[in-house]
Amino acid sequence: MLPSETTALFMSRARWKALDGYDEWFVSDGGGLANLDIWKRACELPGTSVCMLLGEGTFHQIHGGVTTHSAVSRRAEFDREYQDLRGAAYQRPEVDAVFLGQERTLGGAMAATGD
Repeated sequence: MLPSETTALFMSRARWKALDGYDEWFVSDGGGLANLDIWKRACELPGTSVCMLLGEGTFHQIHGGVTTHSAVSRRAEFDREYQDLRGAAYQRPEVDAVFLGQERTLGGAMAATGD
């Protein structure tokens, strides 16, 4: 099963143009579900092969964002905006993916060591 979003999206310029990039109609603070939308559209673009690198990751910088540090969830607002723009509720992309690499199991909790 694919994740709902990515923070590391790579494609050719031609594919980016075919997607028309990010949809500027997402106007909620922080972009709402714009990132989920571009990921879904990219995964579902005809002729696309989704490739995921196992054991690799990206980080999310803590920046006091509208969702990461909000006392009240904004998800219902974001869901309404998505529904209004797409005519349906958001559903995670359901396409086959190629997984490269190997899963690694770390026994116990993972701790930052600074190495």
